Amino acid sequence: MKPQAWLTFLTVLVPALALSGCEKEDASSSGDVTILAAASTFNAVQEIAVQFRHEHGIDVQVSSGPSNGLARQIQAGAPADIFVSASPDWADAVADDGLEDDRRSLLSNSLVLVVPPGNPAGVTDPPDLVGPRVSHVALAGTSVPAGVYAEVALRDAGCFEQLEHAGRIVRGHDVRHTLNYVARGEVDAGVVYATDARIAPHVVAVYEFPAEVSEEIGYPFVLLKSAADREPARRFWEYLQTEAALEVFRRHGFRVLDETGPAVSGALTGDRKASADEIELSASPIAP
Repeated sequence: MKPQAWLTFLTVLVPALALSGCEKEDASSSGDVTILAAASTFNAVQEIAVQFRHEHGIDVQVSSGPSNGLARQIQAGAPADIFVSASPDWADAVADDGLEDDRRSLLSNSLVLVVPPGNPAGVTDPPDLVGPRVSHVALAGTSVPAGVYAEVALRDAGCFEQLEHAGRIVRGHDVRHTLNYVARGEVDAGVVYATDARIAPHVVAVYEFPAEVSEEIGYPFVLLKSAADREPARRFWEYLQTEAALEVFRRHGFRVLDETGPAVSGALTGDRKASADEIELSASPIAP
């Protein structure tokens, strides 16, 4: 074969072999574990993933976002081993598509009303949201669990319809996006999970919604069918249910469901962990 022909042959062959190798190195064949976690659980799940890697030498890749978006990624075939949803509805959506192998409901949370530092609008409880000093209130998106729970809570408080009619509601992509609106002072108040309020150094929780609202908040953990026979994924799945992992969730303010007591402590007493980098998001769509 002539030198020029060899060069042409190698130019085609080498990239093809490389591509073939890349195709084989997907989530199902690698030794890593991929977990898609609701945004409100990111800090805790990331800490557990690091802890697990130190103990077992297995890397865990954590990707977070709104539960509805993560569920749709799974339904569309995104490579993942475990799904942590902030709502049973989105775990059910994955199961209905035949993608669930196992499920455990492990955690609960609570909702709080948060305001920017200094509380410029003087908000102390839900009725204040419809007062003349409030222009915008941030909630997570209409399909996002945090947004659904917040809407129910505000309806129970008798103020959601007035806020909606007055055009005061601003929707965030997920609960962290919603929290960021408040942290930047672009809204007068917001409704978020108590666990998220704890980690934000630039918001103040002024009101915790009644326990009956919190009782509806649940976090199903789903082992996906594609990961059922993967040993690394199975090991991390079991690790998430150990006391070592559950203690991390407790420290982040979640309530383990087989326990009694409030879902979170510290959200209303200033017990916060500064983690501003975890909530730094894109600019607000609120018109000036």
